[in-house]
Amino acid sequence: SPVSPQSDFHPRNVYVAGLPIGFPDSALEEIFAPYGKIQSAKMMRHNQVQKGKGIGFVLYESEESATAAIQNLVGRV
Repeated sequence: SPVSPQSDFHPRNVYVAGLPIGFPDSALEEIFAPYGKIQSAKMMRHNQVQKGKGIGFVLYESEESATAAIQNLVGRV
């Protein structure tokens, strides 16, 4: 699945796509935690039915952590 910086939002925010629909926030955080301190890890859900969209965002405390996660997880997540 694609992993990329969301540069129009913030360089510490990592966009993750292609995840299973029911993928939990906690699993997203667990995968990305080895690369630095995370402020938030959220899967996007449709508002009315709370069904997952298969995409998420991981916001790190530092830009260096976001960069390390992207370099290490592109093509692996």
